[in-house]
This record gives sequence, structure tokens and C-alpha cells, in this order.
Amino acid sequence: MKTGAYPEYRPRIYIHAPYKPEFDREKIKRGVLERIRRLEFDPQEFHVSGIPKGDSWNFDHAIKVMRQCDGALILALMRHMYADGSTKILMPSEYSHFEGALALSCNLPCLVIAEEGMQMRGITSEMGGSFVLKVPMQTAAEWLETDKLLSEPPFERWVERVKARYDVFFGYCSKANGLAQSIKKFLVDEAGLRVLDWANDFRPGRTIMEEIARATATCRTGLFLFTADDPLEGSTTNTVVPRDNVLLEAGYFMSAHTAKRMVVVREKDTKMPADLGGVIYLTIERRAAWRRTAREVLSALHTQLSENLVIC
Repeated sequence: MKTGAYPEYRPRIYIHAPYKPEFDREKIKRGVLERIRRLEFDPQEFHVSGIPKGDSWNFDHAIKVMRQCDGALILALMRHMYADGSTKILMPSEYSHFEGALALSCNLPCLVIAEEGMQMRGITSEMGGSFVLKVPMQTAAEWLETDKLLSEPPFERWVERVKARYDVFFGYCSKANGLAQSIKKFLVDEAGLRVLDWANDFRPGRTIMEEIARATATCRTGLFLFTADDPLEGSTTNTVVPRDNVLLEAGYFMSAHTAKRMVVVREKDTKMPADLGGVIYLTIERRAAWRRTAREVLSALHTQLSENLVIC
């Protein structure tokens, strides 16, 4: 962000790593996480750092934390070893497969770092949809000291994907385009937010559901304008409702990210759907007074981006 009032957002990276690994693998873990922090990424590791610091791991907690992250790092270091004849088979923790699959299901850029000699199966498979690279265990110290990790193609592509994520998905009706563009310009120019605007950034030739799914998967927060678009037929109170496409986008986004990750701007006298209870919403009296609303939107978005999720 550009303003001094709001610190730069640091992408949250979900960390899977062996808990208290033996000495050589502990050095690899420390070295990799150090380089993640140099990129101004914020590691989220159960017991250790970020949102789940000091918390116990369980399936529900893992899912809640993952949904607040921008990428995942799976350190698939050896946890088990067994012999197949004269061959030693190295295997990571079974939880590396679960958390890697969870990251992929959340559409997060997923980097898997595995040991050389490990069977490339499950999350360590290069056909699994994640970015996979292998640690040369015999020369791991040199590999870390010379920062070869930073120039590994899978690592570079993963970093690019994490940084390419948007701060805000912006949904609104075309009838409110003037108001929307004023608010968007404020968020971009004043705060440096990356905004995915449905009207300008949805790709031609794709279905609306494909593009909503992409926006939901690549944006950290959602902003939706509920403007006076369509009169409610049969109403005796001149009630107007938001455009149905905007309601669809908001509902889809809330399903993926929960109400804690979206802001609704409700135009005066516009009906607020009861099913969106719990959503932060702001009211705009006149469209000409958009600047005050834009400041309130920015404050609400900043709160959502900076707050820690309570997982207990």
C-alpha cells in the first residue's frame, strides 16, 4: 500500500514441515524459511508462527488457516524409511500429502520441496499440480549457502504465482460503473491495492462461473456494490434489489472465504439479502459522496487483510 497509515501486506504462506526434525533436515527447514521471509512472505506454521502460533494442529484448524493464506510450502523431508530388498525407500509424513492436497483444493500456489532419492508419489509427484523441486542432500549446505534455491525454476514460478494474487475482487452492476470506477481508482491510487475488476478483467470466451471461480481463487478479499438496480415487482414500498449477478458473485465468494473476507457497499433503500448476515456492509446515501465511502471501504479491507483468524 502507498499510504503511511496502512502497512504493506505480506503474503501468508502455509507451512508444512516435520516437527522437530533431526539436525541436517532442521538446517534445511531453517534455511528455506529464512529465504521465504527475505521475500517478505509471512510463514504460517502450527505451534511456531503466524495465525496458528502456539495452536495445536487438527484437520479443522488446518483448513481454517489454509483459507487465510496466499500460498503453501510443503517441506516433504524424510519422515519414514523402509527397505525394499537392498533399496532404501524414503517417504515424507503422510500429513504432507493431506496438506498439499488441501492447498491445491484451495487453489493456492503450492511449492513442494522433497529430498533427492525420495519416491515421487502423491504430493511429491510432478504431475500433481504443484511446483516440485528436490534438495540435493549430499550438498545441502552448499545449496543453501549459495542461495541456489532462489534460482530454481519451480521456486521462481511459485514466487511469481504468489505475488500475482490480487488484493480485492470487485463485483458490481454495469449501471453503477461510474461509482465503481471512482472507488476502484481510490483503492489503486491511494493504497496501491491490486483490484480484479469483473468488468475489465473477466476474460472473454469463458463462462461467468469460470471467471467467478478464478476471481475467488486468486483474490484475498471481496468488495461488492449492492446498488439500486432492479425494482422488486409487486412490492408496495418501491423496494429495489441488487443485480442478480452481483448477488451470485458475493454468495460464491462468501462460501469460499467466509463473511470475514468481504465488504458490501449498500446503496440507500436497496434490499439487503437476509442470507448475507454477518457481512460487513457500508451504506452510501448519494453516489456523489463516493470518496467518504471509499475511505471506509479501504479501512474495512485493511482490517480484513491484517487481522488474525481465531481458529479455536
